[in-house]
Order: sequence, then C-alpha cells, then structure tokens
Amino acid sequence: MDSVGQHINTIFAQFGLSIHSKTPVRENAGRDAEIWEWLEEKRYIDSYVILDDRVFGWSAASLPHFVRTNVNGKGLEDGQVQTAIDVLNGKLLPVPECTERDRKILQ
Repeated sequence: MDSVGQHINTIFAQFGLSIHSKTPVRENAGRDAEIWEWLEEKRYIDSYVILDDRVFGWSAASLPHFVRTNVNGKGLEDGQVQTAIDVLNGKLLPVPECTERDRKILQ
C-alpha cells in the first residue's frame, strides 16, 4: 500500500477500521469505472465506501457510497469518519437521481 493508504489506515485504526484494498489508477478511465472494475474483481465485498476529496462525476449507483473529504488539506475529519462508518454499516447516502441502469445496479 502506498503512503497515502498507510496514513489513512493510521487514522482508521483509531476507529477499529482499516483499508483492505484500493483501486489502481488507470490511464484514460474515470474513477467511477475504476471502482466498478475493482468491485467486479472483489465479489466478496459486502459494503464499501468511496473516500475522495474530488467529485469525479459519480454515477447514481456510486453516490450512496461517496464521502467527500476536505479539499483544504485537512483530509478525513471526524464527521466524515462517522459518515463513512454509517455507509459501511448499510446506511447509504441519499441518491439525488437514479437512471434505470443505476436502479438495476443498486438492487
């Protein structure tokens, strides 16, 4: 795991959590596509959260799992940690709009 992942694991350890794996960065692929590819490879995943400080044009299927971290260099803050824990425990975030394709993915 790279240094960013190690840093996040240090923070997560305070809450009894750890990063199991993270998506690779693929040239010419959007973050949403990278995450869906990763999920396809990890069929055993029951829940997941997307932590990022940037909004990449997430699909409606990804939005319930997305927690935006602080873009001002503060990273993951207490409120965001609790939101991430809630997402991992099945309390998905609201989806503003769902396409028919996204509804099928969410089912």
